[in-house]
Amino acid sequence: MKFSLAKFAVLLGAVLLIRYGLVLAGIESFVLRDFNRFGYPLAAYVHDSFWDGEMPLWNPYNHCGLPFLAQWNTLACYPPSLIYCLFPVSWGLNVFCLLHLYAAGLGMFVLARRWIEDDTGAAVAGFAYAFSGILINSLMWPNNIAALGCLPWVIWATERGLEGERKWLATAMLLGALQMLSGAPEIIMCTWVIIVIVRVAKPVVSLKIDAGRLGLIIAGIAALAMVQLLPFFELLQYSSRDTGTVNDGWSVPAHFWANYLAPLFRVGERADGILFLEGQQWTHSHYAGVGVLLLAIYGTMLDKSRRTRALTILATVGMILALGNKGLLFKAFSSLGPIAMMRYPVKFLILPTILIPLLAGIGIRSLMTADKSLIVQRAKLLAAILVVAFVATAWMIAITKGTYGERPDLAWRSWVIALVVLAFVFVWIWRANFSAKSVGILLTILAADLVFHHPGLSPTVERTYWTFPVPVGLDGKAPRLAEGRVAITPGVQYTLIYRPTDDMVKNLIGSRASLPADLNLITRTPRVEGFYSMSFAEMFEVQKKLYTDVATLRKPVADFLGVRQYLVETNGFSWREHLTALPLVTAGQSPVFTAAIEIPTLMTAEDYDPRRFVFFDEGARAGVNASTNASAKVTELTIENHRVAFTVESDQPTIAVIAQAHYPAWKARVGEKEVPILKANGAFQALNIPADTHRVELVYRDRKFTIGLVISLVALLAVGWFGFGRRELTRK
Repeated sequence: MKFSLAKFAVLLGAVLLIRYGLVLAGIESFVLRDFNRFGYPLAAYVHDSFWDGEMPLWNPYNHCGLPFLAQWNTLACYPPSLIYCLFPVSWGLNVFCLLHLYAAGLGMFVLARRWIEDDTGAAVAGFAYAFSGILINSLMWPNNIAALGCLPWVIWATERGLEGERKWLATAMLLGALQMLSGAPEIIMCTWVIIVIVRVAKPVVSLKIDAGRLGLIIAGIAALAMVQLLPFFELLQYSSRDTGTVNDGWSVPAHFWANYLAPLFRVGERADGILFLEGQQWTHSHYAGVGVLLLAIYGTMLDKSRRTRALTILATVGMILALGNKGLLFKAFSSLGPIAMMRYPVKFLILPTILIPLLAGIGIRSLMTADKSLIVQRAKLLAAILVVAFVATAWMIAITKGTYGERPDLAWRSWVIALVVLAFVFVWIWRANFSAKSVGILLTILAADLVFHHPGLSPTVERTYWTFPVPVGLDGKAPRLAEGRVAITPGVQYTLIYRPTDDMVKNLIGSRASLPADLNLITRTPRVEGFYSMSFAEMFEVQKKLYTDVATLRKPVADFLGVRQYLVETNGFSWREHLTALPLVTAGQSPVFTAAIEIPTLMTAEDYDPRRFVFFDEGARAGVNASTNASAKVTELTIENHRVAFTVESDQPTIAVIAQAHYPAWKARVGEKEVPILKANGAFQALNIPADTHRVELVYRDRKFTIGLVISLVALLAVGWFGFGRRELTRK
């Protein structure tokens, strides 16, 4: 059966419409986990900043302020983000995610057709990749689905670029930069591991020429992405993210292989119907399709090319590394620089997610060309192995008890369906009938198995959920940016995560009202806490001292942080007012010098009064001009996203303390004079203020972003001229 790109695009689009038509029509919206609490709020912040005419460089609403664009995974510099900037976020972000899922399938078809040189195999690979468990699960992460959508296109364009034509070198740079701007380092790393391994596995390789062209492509990608990379690397220097080691906490359990045969094996169910897998917090499914897996095994057995062997080894290594310390390779590999970027071993499952569909496509082509007796011989061997595997899985389902045995009915159902699908594919292989009708039936079965293998993998609710008015704060009135902050006590966060009701929509509405993770960005409510990949270690140390227990604030810390309201859980959520909170800018405190590591603990002392004292590291003594309490007053306070302004009146030199995170991109002026910003109370800002009345202004000027933007724009012009603006000079 012949599949042109256009025909495959129509078929892939039809499946997406069947599965997600209501989402595309704007009637429903995704809501699962991080889509609700992370992806959507970040997209809303980018959208609102776009219409406010500013780049979202700084976020003053979480963690007492932290860089936003520099986080990388916020997609602030990713060009397709215009989809949800130009349209309502509640529709545009869903479309953004589904378009990248669509691009993933199309890209895998194009890549597989180049490698396999068979339309049917390419179609199998395209469907298998687009609807694999991890890709559908990644609809909750806009940055991850963006990177996965770009992935096959980057491999395809880079391979063509390595052949020497300028237009393909330029195309590889542009597509590689697009993926780089998505902010998914683990997926980006997997992309380039595959590119390098496959290139090295080619029978004839000119290492010198290939290394030169590959270096040129990487240099072009880096230059094009500098607008994002320079701010990111600066934030990385100050953040608490540790890239030197890998966290084994989210490795897959030893039985993860069984979920390739029964996708709902050891599934648990929350009260609101959300299904989850034991020991796999990162993904709700890594199912690759049991029929796809069978075809992939055929590909490894029948195709003896170096590339197929390399793909097989790489997929296997990915599965072993995903086991973390339970595997044999993890400790040896985790010390390598690029591998250390993958903080959670489960993410190594990205490799088999990419490679199993390609191997399945190779399997289809091999079945078309192999001797019938060899196919039958391999079928008998595989049938024997898979019977043992399915019996072992059935035995494990039968003996599972406790928390993860709550829905054995789903495990059995998925086991039976997988067995039926596997039997069908075996019969299809046995008959070796490659007519258009036969191939169409195969694709339908494989796609249906993948799309519907997990009933709750990408749940949706009515899109009006995002516009439903939800009161936030005491009497529905939360403090605005210059008025103070709210805090969400640990008891509330625990209840939201571990004690949901049996009504998913009610839980979601409750989440919006209680502002978990970053949902406060939607209502622009300043909050002490937040959920980001990178934040400041010093800030965490102070925030950890905010609570004396799961429901009670520690007064001195809460006063200094400007906590006006806080949410507690006492058989129901309730907002309470903290009446002694300070303004976010104060002045007149007496400086106290001590070791930086002791400051968070000193702030918890019962006799600490943030109105009278401010702590500095011993090394800052020479830079602090004030020595005693001053009679100072702060007036005319204005706080915006990238600007803080106020007036200080004092009869002697004093200190102004801003309860905002200290970061080098902030610049300050007292009157007309630029002054240095000191680090106070471990993580916050302070200024020397001369006697008299002065207007003070702090402005966020991210020079790394400005320099990166210039480099990226120049690189874009250079790449365009290099690849498309002059006659081809280099030949393959």
